[in-house]
Amino acid sequence: HCDVLVIGAGVAGLAAAEAAAASGAKVILADENPRVGGLADLAAGTIEDADPLDWVRDKAHALAKSGNVHVLTRTTAIGQIETWSPRTTSPITSAVGSTYTPSPSVGWIPR
Repeated sequence: HCDVLVIGAGVAGLAAAEAAAASGAKVILADENPRVGGLADLAAGTIEDADPLDWVRDKAHALAKSGNVHVLTRTTAIGQIETWSPRTTSPITSAVGSTYTPSPSVGWIPR
């Protein structure tokens, strides 16, 4: 169980997990890839004045030591939203690395 589920362990997901953990929340950071960092190895420039891969390594190490973050790699996150309706806007803001795919139901009309 967790207070915050972060889907996607790229740069933005690592930053989101860090912010949630700093507030004291129990965090699960899930990514379908075998390692965290997303596309940081392709990034040019710096992140917080650090090389992107160094930044990813340092954040991942700090999250692992925090005690309230559980990192799951090679993991697919699937959820079901009970309140979604085809007549309302989606209650989902896609998290880093996630894709929102509504499940068709009676009366469902694709947009």
